[in-house]
Amino acid sequence: MGGFQKLMGLFSGGEDRELDFGDAKDAVDGAKQIAKDNKEILKPKKAFSPPKEIKEFRKAYSDLLSEFDKPLIVYVDNLDRCSPFNAISTLEAIRLFL
Repeated sequence: MGGFQKLMGLFSGGEDRELDFGDAKDAVDGAKQIAKDNKEILKPKKAFSPPKEIKEFRKAYSDLLSEFDKPLIVYVDNLDRCSPFNAISTLEAIRLFL
């Protein structure tokens, strides 16, 4: 019997009944079987490293710019509508990637 059938077997029938240790063990075994059967579906969370992501972005960006062999012009529209703090933060963020 598959894990899902074992687990759902506890809740089938619609009658009120007392659950014993064997029922709990079947439920745990069913849950373990479900996890085992679906191990390939659930992938481990990919580690996120901002410094690594920035380094990879810079490399890809510099490779792209070297292929163009032309200067890069950055135009920032509506910067005057930002608060002074946001305007400076935006310009600093752009500067980090240039």
